[in-house]
Amino acid sequence: RPTDARIFELAPRAWAKVALRETGDGLVAVFPIPKVSLDDLSLGPAPLVLALIDVEKPGNLGAVLRSADAFGVSALVAEGGTIEIDGEGTAIVTESAIVHENRNPGLNKAEIEELLIELMGLYKVIWLPGRPGGDLSDGQPSRYARFVKPGVVATSVIGNASSPDHDITQTHQAILSSQTDALERPIEVIPLEAPQDLPERRPNDVATLSYTGFYVCNDAVLVPAFGDARTDAAAKEKLTQ
Repeated sequence: RPTDARIFELAPRAWAKVALRETGDGLVAVFPIPKVSLDDLSLGPAPLVLALIDVEKPGNLGAVLRSADAFGVSALVAEGGTIEIDGEGTAIVTESAIVHENRNPGLNKAEIEELLIELMGLYKVIWLPGRPGGDLSDGQPSRYARFVKPGVVATSVIGNASSPDHDITQTHQAILSSQTDALERPIEVIPLEAPQDLPERRPNDVATLSYTGFYVCNDAVLVPAFGDARTDAAAKEKLTQ
């Protein structure tokens, strides 16, 4: 729990704007994002964050928007993995996942970018097209491209030309290779070939076959393995360098 959280007691009129009592949706805290100290950049005043808990349905857009409206602040709807950040002012997002009527109805790409910069203290947003309907997340960056460190991005590459993700991963690589980050460093791209030689998959298996689902923790990187010995080993080697 953030030590600087400011807990608000909601008046009945405000509570009515947040959610219906029986849904279990509710506003629990509003607290400022800590400022990030950079040598060359100043983030300015920290925005407010609305923290929601016990939202029964991840797609409950109304609860989020009403919560924001109750306190007079802006809101974007996005699941974890929708916004990939380097910690130094640069973000990668996909149009397919965030410019979406199920998440942010009525907002276009430019409006969403403006909100991302305002709410998250960003200086540059790199847009990838993504692929709507490609998975449950509509092609979040976590499926396609992740920062290894500032200025370095690991990308998923599909070698199978018949895959619906083949062309889009090639496009993502080309976009990222031509970009610089918020500090004007050229983006270095590390391609991670997706697995192809797989054990038999279970019916209705919706697992995302991408090594960009790695997780960095203390003194370790957790990398998914899919059973393709060649690509499993190659991804592990690249991500441990």
